[in-house]
Amino acid sequence: MVIKEANLDVIASRRSQYPDENKPEFLLVGRSNVGKSSFINSILSRKNLAYTSSKPGKTQTLNFYGVNNEFYLIDVPGYGYASVDKKTQAKFGMMIEEYLEKREQLKRAFQGGFTHANALHSRKTLFNVASYDFTSSYPAIMVLSNSFPISSFRKSKIKDKEDFNRQLLTYACLFDITIYNIKKRIDVPDSILSKSKCFKAVNPITDNGRIMSAEVVSTTVTNIDFQCLKRFYTWDNIEIFNFKIADKGYLPKS
Repeated sequence: MVIKEANLDVIASRRSQYPDENKPEFLLVGRSNVGKSSFINSILSRKNLAYTSSKPGKTQTLNFYGVNNEFYLIDVPGYGYASVDKKTQAKFGMMIEEYLEKREQLKRAFQGGFTHANALHSRKTLFNVASYDFTSSYPAIMVLSNSFPISSFRKSKIKDKEDFNRQLLTYACLFDITIYNIKKRIDVPDSILSKSKCFKAVNPITDNGRIMSAEVVSTTVTNIDFQCLKRFYTWDNIEIFNFKIADKGYLPKS
């Protein structure tokens, strides 16, 4: 897509301040200081459209960036490490939760940054981090802003099932998949597909936010994700869209 126009159109902290247009909306959510604002500037080809700072917690409202007068890209306050008090962090949580649960225009949420368990902090309570479990609440996919030892992704056509399997083994693959009549296998202890990772789910049955069965689900996966899905689920049929591949590289030695 060519970005012809991008502007900060609306700054909101409550539902009454949201845009009253019915344009699609795409949310960028993640922990503080992970680079969400910088990512927005990058993909919109603007240097200072979204305010960036080395000090976490500068974004304190829902910022609606209008793109080509077609859709909104939304930046929200980050969770964890923000240099604000607990009362303000709680307000952030309520503000984001209200948007996620009530906003019908939201199409996908892009999650930036990672959180990791750390054995060095076992049996300790960390007070300078925060998170929020929106499992099953919104359609999320990861934004990979880190560098990986692969080439740039490029579109690829799939000739048949054999060619699809060959490309899965040969390349790093990224694609959208729609799965029909998905069911968890009875010989595995748990399910792995979070409803929050699905941008479409028809009549899903979930357990702790994870898909046990559904008439239809659509999500974005890698070749590794797909192999995991095959291990944990059965289905009647699948459809593949937006299939992209990248050449694999080697991890750095140091």
